[in-house]
Amino acid sequence: MTKLFDGIEEKDKQTLFRCFNAVKKSFFKDEIILEPEQEIDSVIYVSNGCIKIIKDDFDGNKIIIDTIKKGETFAESVVCSGIKNAKILFMLKQM
Repeated sequence: MTKLFDGIEEKDKQTLFRCFNAVKKSFFKDEIILEPEQEIDSVIYVSNGCIKIIKDDFDGNKIIIDTIKKGETFAESVVCSGIKNAKILFMLKQM
């Protein structure tokens, strides 16, 4: 996870988000944001709360791989690389 927008004023962030065609979405606690194998085509920026990256182990148990915190981004390398039809290999869950 990166803090891609660190040091950028809030008004300037809004301009950048418009350039990325960003869409603001809200999620409830424990709501699944992206399912395994779901296509990802936009950068995820956490403006409030945090998101857990979860993967199933071989026995089907959920393992928290990482946490995306307020002000951090996810998937920017995939989206900015121009890779088409990139799929996520784990689940993102609002916490």
